[in-house]
Amino acid sequence: MKNAASHLMDEALDAGEQASEKDMGERGKSTANNPVDVFVGARLRRRRKEMGMTQRIVAQKIGVTSQQYMKYERGDNRISASRLFDVASVLNTPVSYFFDEMDEQTISQSPARLMGGDDIAPPIAGAHDVEMDSPLARRQANELVRLWGDLPEHARARIVDLVRTMSELADPAQEREHH
Repeated sequence: MKNAASHLMDEALDAGEQASEKDMGERGKSTANNPVDVFVGARLRRRRKEMGMTQRIVAQKIGVTSQQYMKYERGDNRISASRLFDVASVLNTPVSYFFDEMDEQTISQSPARLMGGDDIAPPIAGAHDVEMDSPLARRQANELVRLWGDLPEHARARIVDLVRTMSELADPAQEREHH
């Protein structure tokens, strides 16, 4: 019974958040939120919903109030690097996910660029980052990573063997090197 009540409370909080956003828009609130913060907030919200979590649950897990987390998702408050790291852990996704697909116009609105740092290049993907061709491929990769942790070790080993074989079939030159 307590779980059902808690779930209803979470749904009410999410519904209240949406109504609150609508009310603020109707009052003509002019926002000074940086577009980068708004973009990251939208990605926080998207990933949280993909994971089927409420704002309240994420907020509790990262040690902030539901109201503070709501402000992160709206882009009202900037999220610190350490807090973003925690959210990424809770939402089982790489930190880079929150910046994926950011367009040039949004990038141009970062604080350093607004202060005249036009010669700053966007961040370069590190060796650990996997280049993906499409948003769908990124979502699929994130889903695989999420599911990977649920598999027993023997299943992981077999999947790695399967993917290696499939990769070799896609690139015959690679297969010849192994034989």
